[in-house]
Amino acid sequence: IGHKHKAGVTGTTGVVSYLIAQTNLRMVIMWSAPYNFDFFDNRLAVGFVTSEDVADIYNRMYYGNDTAFSRDIYSRNCNIITKERGVFTIQGIMGTSHKSKVEVKIVEKYQNPA
Repeated sequence: IGHKHKAGVTGTTGVVSYLIAQTNLRMVIMWSAPYNFDFFDNRLAVGFVTSEDVADIYNRMYYGNDTAFSRDIYSRNCNIITKERGVFTIQGIMGTSHKSKVEVKIVEKYQNPA
């Protein structure tokens, strides 16, 4: 778990990705929690990319219109964002405060072996 320190005068941004076992897919999570809400808001994006498709991932998730990601701005509302790819679904939500938490859940759809 990461968080901003009480006396810090900076925000936090980042991307984490997790390789999904026995696939070539990565679950990707991008967040931005700025120090100053005068010009920026909290942002969260989630999605899936292939292992070869990670170049410039932060900018693509923050600024782009790439359909591989679902994103939202968290200034007044806390909406769940969802992205599906194949049998996997990722959901994420973030708070609106300076000390927000990000919650992410990934679900694999059950496949009936019949």
